[in-house]
Amino acid sequence: MYLEILPDGTFDYQRGGTSISSSVDEFDGDNFLVDMLIMNTTFEVSQPPFFSDGQWLLME
Repeated sequence: MYLEILPDGTFDYQRGGTSISSSVDEFDGDNFLVDMLIMNTTFEVSQPPFFSDGQWLLME
């Protein structure tokens, strides 16, 4: 899995054969909501990101 959220709110997500590039609409606690052209989705974050070895990591 790969997830990158940039300071301007845009993000790239890749997992298996799925790839999404869009922007974050809002944050709800640790989760974030994304509104794409024909669908909305919530990315549920069960463990907040943490800083390790000079980079931020998000556990799957």
